[in-house]
Amino acid sequence: MQSDSNNPYSPPPIPPPVPSASGWQPRPQSEWPPGAQPPGFGGFAGVQPHRGGLILGLGVGGLGSWLVGCVGGTALPPCGLLGLVGLGLGIAAWVMGASDMRAMREGRMDTTGLGNTKAGKICGMITVILVAIGVLITVIMLVFFGAVAAAILGGAAAGAAGGTP
Repeated sequence: MQSDSNNPYSPPPIPPPVPSASGWQPRPQSEWPPGAQPPGFGGFAGVQPHRGGLILGLGVGGLGSWLVGCVGGTALPPCGLLGLVGLGLGIAAWVMGASDMRAMREGRMDTTGLGNTKAGKICGMITVILVAIGVLITVIMLVFFGAVAAAILGGAAAGAAGGTP
């Protein structure tokens, strides 16, 4: 994997091959700069493996469970039990994605899973925001319908007592 000088997540470049009697041979790994990654290799010594697939799975699972809970007919915002499951998965994806991206930026984690990590973190953020909006709508509905019920019941009680509504 070649390094992109503008990308802070990319590993250092692999040194070019050297000529030998049998043709061009790769340089011994002892001559590579720290953190250099051979082509097609998912991890390298001294660096944690990425968790991009796990984070993407958490983010998509959270978004999916929220969506199934809301569209699937759960009448209670924020989409009942599946909304709470989605909230948990979304928070986990958001937190793990942020920490893994920081580790990748600092060179402590394999950068090959950066795309999946970003996507999972974004899905987790979307899920948490949607659940928060659902909770806010629920609170507004409870306050509104509570005020309407109090006005109706208060008027009915005044009418029953013989007063003016």
